[in-house]
Amino acid sequence: MTININIERSGFPVKIGEFEFWFDTSNEAMQHFINIDQIVNDRYNAYLAEISERSAKGEFDDAKKGEITEEVIGQAIELERKQVEIKYDALFGDGTFAKLYEKYPDYLALDDALDQADILIGEELKKIKEERAKKVNERTSQYLQKAEKKKKRKTKK
Repeated sequence: MTININIERSGFPVKIGEFEFWFDTSNEAMQHFINIDQIVNDRYNAYLAEISERSAKGEFDDAKKGEITEEVIGQAIELERKQVEIKYDALFGDGTFAKLYEKYPDYLALDDALDQADILIGEELKKIKEERAKKVNERTSQYLQKAEKKKKRKTKK
């Protein structure tokens, strides 16, 4: 005999373009999500340190001189694209941005999509918070009722 118990994952799908990602709302994932701004900041600072090293080696000399060349424009786009990449990868997992950018090579459109996703995820998290609070209240009420019944049984004896 086998007993099968299904486990329902906490979270919801987020579809961006033709790709679907899972936004995990387990308590463990929410602990990570609470720190998402710090994670993005740390990754971006590490990237800026890399840029600083490249700059020290003369890679951005044209930009430093104020010259607008194709290379300078490319470097500016690279910096902005990297910011978007860091946000996507921190939120949905490493490699997310690369997958999206391969299909949709427009980092500004992807940034707009992420802004929309942020708003909608926030709204969904509010609903989940309310549902979880309701469940906690129901459980607390059940426990209190059980405790009261046990108390009454003891007093009858």
